[in-house]
Amino acid sequence: MTTHTAPRPGRSGLLLADTFPAGPARNRALGVYGAMGGLGSVAGLLLGGALTEYAGWRWIMFVNIPIALLVLAGTFAPVPGTWERGGLDLPGAVTVTLALGSLVYAINSLSLTFGAVAVALLVAFAFIQRGARSPMLPPGVLADRGRAGANLVMLLMGAGQLATFYFLTLYMQSIEQYSPMTTGPAYLPFAVGIGIGSGVIGPRLQARASTRIVLVTGMAVAAAAMGWFSLLTPGQNPLLVLLPAQLAGGIGLGIGFVAATIGGVRGARRTTPASPPGWSTSASRSAAPSAWPSWPASPSRPPRADRRARRCQTRSPAATPAAC
Repeated sequence: MTTHTAPRPGRSGLLLADTFPAGPARNRALGVYGAMGGLGSVAGLLLGGALTEYAGWRWIMFVNIPIALLVLAGTFAPVPGTWERGGLDLPGAVTVTLALGSLVYAINSLSLTFGAVAVALLVAFAFIQRGARSPMLPPGVLADRGRAGANLVMLLMGAGQLATFYFLTLYMQSIEQYSPMTTGPAYLPFAVGIGIGSGVIGPRLQARASTRIVLVTGMAVAAAAMGWFSLLTPGQNPLLVLLPAQLAGGIGLGIGFVAATIGGVRGARRTTPASPPGWSTSASRSAAPSAWPSWPASPSRPPRADRRARRCQTRSPAATPAAC
């Protein structure tokens, strides 16, 4: 299944906020940052579809290894004066990873046991953060109401976004019978919308209105796109709903991510032990499964002949199986 995620403003967003002063310069920098994420998504969508179609779905996991090695190599060539010594909150990292993993499993399997384990681990994580030297989530980071609200908005947007991709992929591959090579490019309007929203419209709106108004505007556009998706039907021309609704949704989320990042890093410093908006990256991944029922992660596909017959009968209910 081909999926796509919008750029997440984690530690990089905090570095941009520390490098550029508040105002138009920072807004443009964050906009370019989001646009680059959108362009990277375009390459990822095309490459993911090609790998799944011709090399197998496992290669979408293997291809991350050389990319991660290149990123790791880049960390050894920092700009002079940017080295900082920091600690590693290993107990906190292990605890929150197990907690979020247990939460995802509990939601997908409807397991009360793993749900209780997730709650217990999250409570343990909160206590660990109180006594850690370099906590992942210092208690004071979310003390500001605006910063906490921005992170909450990012969490909700990420959850809704990933759930939307899940169902769109089911629609394209299980109902419309798109191949992986076709499904990947079919997500291009969303990636283009992210680039337009975060790189063009978002910074311009931010220069003319408050962060709250820009954030509400982006979420309203994204919500309208979700309503547009509800008009999808089998055999429908993709130019009517599928593609334009993705473009609108990408623009709305792009605007929202820029505004949420600006709100999340406001008043923060690069020396803060944990990036203020960064925690919502993992949290939104864990919240996403709660936005859909317990569907199988990899829905099985019936033989091609059966799929064609089912699609034929969906379009023409009066048609007999023989006619299809």
